[in-house]
Amino acid sequence: MNSHRIALIIVTAIALLAIAQNAWYWGKLPDRVATHFNLEGTPDGWMNKTNALIVMCGFQVCMPYFLMAITMLSSRLPASMVNIPHREYWLHPDRRVTTMRYVQSIMNWIAVLFSLFAMAISHLVFVANRDSDGLDTVWFATLMTAFLASVFSLVAILVRRFRLPHNIPQSK
Repeated sequence: MNSHRIALIIVTAIALLAIAQNAWYWGKLPDRVATHFNLEGTPDGWMNKTNALIVMCGFQVCMPYFLMAITMLSSRLPASMVNIPHREYWLHPDRRVTTMRYVQSIMNWIAVLFSLFAMAISHLVFVANRDSDGLDTVWFATLMTAFLASVFSLVAILVRRFRLPHNIPQSK
């Protein structure tokens, strides 16, 4: 099974869990749901429960698929619109398919990470509303740090992957 299919299965499983998560919290939330919090975790933006859950669930479910779709479409873009190091070398017709598959693979895993991150953040928002305690900023910061570190690591892998081979002279 290829990397794209595995990532798609994982994103779909997380999307189903996100829908179940939203359904689970539906009856436990107040009619007015805090959807934005300041740096101290105090709510400073609200929506009615129905709209809040539609937005949160939509974001959790749609954004990862959007990331995967955009990445798939990027393989059809002209080379001038693809931003990778040493683009001329890596997008040469002999290497383009392999290069774009690699980029898609990394982006698919970023979509998986985003799915997990969005589900965890939604959980924090649901708990903050259910318990009326405000957002747990320590957990929020921990999740944000883990997500960003993971994404930056994958980007570093991409940058490293698209160095020029040692036997190819660099053009100026």
